[in-house]
Amino acid sequence: MPSSRIHTSRTAVNHASKRLNRVLHGRLNSPGFDVALKALEDSVTAFQNAARSGEKATIDATRKGLRPPYSRMFLRFG
Repeated sequence: MPSSRIHTSRTAVNHASKRLNRVLHGRLNSPGFDVALKALEDSVTAFQNAARSGEKATIDATRKGLRPPYSRMFLRFG
């Protein structure tokens, strides 16, 4: 994956995570929300660290790890 594409992906994922936190956190009073958001933020952080490392295998693995926490957030909280 080219460096510029990784940077764009990393920026988009980071933005989405921050937006979810900002928009939903104040509106939802569910004990599961904080746990789900933490899992999403952790996956974003792992992806960002992998992107900074430049190791293709690590980038691919962490990129694939972004979807499950995001999907759980979407399914449970919309």
